[in-house]
Amino acid sequence: EEGAAMRYNENTLVGQNGEALIKSFFSTVRAGRREYREHHHAECELSTFLSGSGTYSVKNREYEFKSGDVFLFSGDESHCITNINSEFELLNLHFQPRVLWNDPDDFTAMKILFARGKAFENRIERTNPSTRVICDNIIRLENELREKRSGYRAVAKHLLCDSLIALVRDFGKACVKGSQKPFPKRMAHRNGKRNR
Repeated sequence: EEGAAMRYNENTLVGQNGEALIKSFFSTVRAGRREYREHHHAECELSTFLSGSGTYSVKNREYEFKSGDVFLFSGDESHCITNINSEFELLNLHFQPRVLWNDPDDFTAMKILFARGKAFENRIERTNPSTRVICDNIIRLENELREKRSGYRAVAKHLLCDSLIALVRDFGKACVKGSQKPFPKRMAHRNGKRNR
């Protein structure tokens, strides 16, 4: 079937209650045109294309993608790959934002997810040197989840946090600088208790 997708090598960092906090997996799709369909999920997504090229459709925007490109989506943000020029391999990270939340007063790493400015683009600027660092972090994080060596949980969280803070720092136009926007209510629970 033209444009058939395959998902493989899924690895997960599981929380205390058995829920997936961070999940990594690879996707590959053969070349061809695909019909736009509403695709979204509750988890946030940070992903990088390891090979291939095509078009990613997000809301009313289309982004050309190629190997090395990095994309970021908030939870429930619709996105769909609609045109594949050459078969691609995509490394996806799906994560619950709470995996990064240690201090309810420090919203820094999550501004890129919840306090976006109008200039935000889902494809992270290719020419910024941090894009390569973020791409490498995604690959390293997948390795940590797959190998599960001693300390992998802390390293995985660190790599994810490091990537999101790099986005906030190096792609500042994407965030509402100095935003006092309150922490989203759906994320304001930690260990079953509401934080103040």
